[in-house]
Order: sequence, then structure tokens, then C-alpha cells
Amino acid sequence: AEPPELLDALNADAKAWLRGDGPLPAALTANAGSPVWSRAYSHPAGAEPSAARCGDATKALDALGLRKMVVGHTPQINSGINDCCGGRVYRIDTGLSRSYGGPRQCLELTEGRRP
Repeated sequence: AEPPELLDALNADAKAWLRGDGPLPAALTANAGSPVWSRAYSHPAGAEPSAARCGDATKALDALGLRKMVVGHTPQINSGINDCCGGRVYRIDTGLSRSYGGPRQCLELTEGRRP
């Protein structure tokens, strides 16, 4: 299957799970390869991922016909919301929970404007 169809299938499985109509999709379980748990573009905080990792992001985005992706799950406490991989990946986890005490920030997406 092509990447868009794989993503559509994952979304359908996740919706079914959230509605209580199916099991938790294996791709969303707590493992490093999961799109929910991956820290591939965020660790260490504020650092630019390797060229190979950014190449992976570019391939995934291009295959899906997307320009950018937003990721979380790794607090960017000292950096706040920031981007990497030539502005194609935005890291939005600022560690705002009490246990981290990071800044309260949000990413605003407005058509025709760079975030």
C-alpha cells in the first residue's frame, strides 16, 4: 500500500479504538517506532536532528503530499516551540505540565503565514 492509504488505515483504526469499536492499533502502542511515542525529531531538545533523520521526514512528508509536520512528546523546555529540518518539522511540547514547569505556548497556523 502507498503511504496515504497506510495513514488512512491507521486513522480509521485509531478512530475505531477511540470509539470503543476496536483494539488499540499496534502502531500506536508505547514503542520507539510508534508515531505517537517517537522522539526522532525532538531529542535532545532544541538540537537539529541528523541529516539522515531530516531526510526521513522529507521523504515521509513528500510521500503524503504534506509540507510540514508537528510533533510533541519531548519537552523543549529551554527552547520553547521551535522548528527543525529546514522548517518542515515543528516541535511543540514545551513541558507545560507542573512536573516540568515549561512555558505556556501554542503554535498558531494561519494560511499564507509562516508559523
